[in-house]
Amino acid sequence: MTFLLIHGAFRGGWYWNPVADLLRAEGHLVHHPSLPWMGEHAGLPRPSRTLVLDDWADCVNRYLTNYDLTDVVLVGHSQGGVVCQQAMARADGVTLQRVRQLVFLDAPFLDDGECPLDLYPVDMVRPDPDPDSWSQPLPVNTAEITDPSLAEWMAKRLTPTPVGPGLDSIGAIPPALQLKLLFCSETPTMYPAALSRLRCDARRVPYELLQAGHDVALSNPPLAAGALIQR
Repeated sequence: MTFLLIHGAFRGGWYWNPVADLLRAEGHLVHHPSLPWMGEHAGLPRPSRTLVLDDWADCVNRYLTNYDLTDVVLVGHSQGGVVCQQAMARADGVTLQRVRQLVFLDAPFLDDGECPLDLYPVDMVRPDPDPDSWSQPLPVNTAEITDPSLAEWMAKRLTPTPVGPGLDSIGAIPPALQLKLLFCSETPTMYPAALSRLRCDARRVPYELLQAGHDVALSNPPLAAGALIQR
């Protein structure tokens, strides 16, 4: 299989290194690029306009085309799931045929027209961020990333994330696209992924629960890789 792995907020393509190594050892082709202004691209001059979700979604689709990827398992972790969903919503027929499965790894699973903020309960005070601002990364969760050297390695690579893409409405997932939802049991309760999991429970939407924290790709790479390979 061919895997295209898309990272979440504050992270970059580096986030997938351990999982990518395991997948390649099983004979799979793996791509895990950094989105623009993230990862190794964080030092580029910031755009003069508001960065929107379509900017990143279109990057995913261009990557699929430019690298002529086929039979792809497209995986989005956390905010990367939102990016991947929008990519598939905007994909033309030829690009869409390149993807065999869309996997949400502890990522928000949104309805057509929603953004992650819409997952918050109506009685909860929701953030009101500036779309032109950039959020600073949260500290590494050392309760999950317990290896001090790994926590230090991760902390050095986290970068600010533009707020704009997280505020945009998302498109509908093409009905013919095969989906897989993977949630993590130890994700903090107010993360969009955890709120999405609660809504899936209420709607009786099936998913697989991984006994791990939000950063399972680093805290337990074999578990994450195994869940991605399993059909």
